[in-house]
Amino acid sequence: MATALLVASCTAQQRPAPSSTVPIPASAAWGTASPAPTQQNGRAPVDVPPRGPSGPDGAPDVASPAAPGVEPTGSRPSTAFPPKPLLLPSQRSAKPGDGIWTPAGNAGSEGARREAPTIVQTTIHPHPVSRFLSVVVVAFDLNALELGWVPGADDPRMDELPPQRAPGLVPLEAQPRLVAIMNGGWQPRHGRWGMMTHGLELLPARPEGCTVALQHDDRVSIAPWSLLRSDARQLRAYRQTPPCLLHDSALHPELLRDRERRWGGHDPRRKTRRRSAIGIDGTGNVLLFAIGIEVGPRLLAEALGHAGAVSAAELDINWNWTRLWFYEGSETDAQPRVTSTLLPGMEPSPSEYIRRPSARDFFYVASKRQRAH
Repeated sequence: MATALLVASCTAQQRPAPSSTVPIPASAAWGTASPAPTQQNGRAPVDVPPRGPSGPDGAPDVASPAAPGVEPTGSRPSTAFPPKPLLLPSQRSAKPGDGIWTPAGNAGSEGARREAPTIVQTTIHPHPVSRFLSVVVVAFDLNALELGWVPGADDPRMDELPPQRAPGLVPLEAQPRLVAIMNGGWQPRHGRWGMMTHGLELLPARPEGCTVALQHDDRVSIAPWSLLRSDARQLRAYRQTPPCLLHDSALHPELLRDRERRWGGHDPRRKTRRRSAIGIDGTGNVLLFAIGIEVGPRLLAEALGHAGAVSAAELDINWNWTRLWFYEGSETDAQPRVTSTLLPGMEPSPSEYIRRPSARDFFYVASKRQRAH
């Protein structure tokens, strides 16, 4: 991230009176197990109570009662993909095409159109009235794809990784199947959030940290560490971020009070142009990655909730560090090539992540099946 993390969207744009057209259920206790919410278009809605008055930053962390964390192993329930069109937060700010999922990356190519897409994207304008604030959401079908995480070359203890796990590079066995790379989280000096890969703890987990946990059976969980700690042996890797934006379909209590400092918000002198987040739906079969343009942490969380996420973690912020590149792998010795980017201006480097190590950590998505020759 840039030298300053405390960046915020325009205060006047972030705190209007609510005018959502989507039915909003009552807020659940954050961090606790709750009954299944009413389904909207086949997806659980996010609890978004009306905005309250602003309060001072720096409130203590909210303790999370014990609740189930990692899902049990076994076959996954079937999930329709792509998801159904979304109910939008507000008709006043919506633009044509909002909430409609369209093929993303190579899923839109002529050959791929013969098969059901495994990556789709849509746009949401989460502000009640402004069309200048937007969130682009990409959904990945985890029945066909798998998520990986790689520490950056500048992260701690990189000299202790096994030779086959080179820092900053997509593993060689995943490169032929590579379909996407997205940015990781904040640099260690900005919070020292926990990191672990293949049994090596790079930084110790913090109890309040939102944890993107990758299990040995390729399942993905996103939850506070306090809910995952007892199942740590099931994890092959985890990456922590500031406290979860969403958990169990509820916004973090501090976001409800417009206290956004811990997510890199609330500096009136600056505002971030982009911020990113990762989420998971209620079935565990749909991974969501979002980049918000001119939005603060709360609007980003609300957009992910409307897109179907039940839990979500904020990743990196600012223009230079938020990205999603789509790839086409190769079964030959040729390296994967970038075919497109999620947004204009995300200038890709052909060799970064593949031959030239990235200094910063990142997530990658690869196909679960080998590509045909």
